[in-house]
Amino acid sequence: MLAAHRKAHRTIWRALALLIPLVLLAGWFARPHARVDLPERLSAPREAAQ
Repeated sequence: MLAAHRKAHRTIWRALALLIPLVLLAGWFARPHARVDLPERLSAPREAAQ
């Protein structure tokens, strides 16, 4: 019983240890695209008005 509990904890911690860097990397890779996209969206209505 206790061994299974320890094994479950080990599995959860391993999953977290793998997931956290992946999420951080995904966020870091997504950032430049968001930065590029926003000015284009903001400048589009101005260009349409002119």
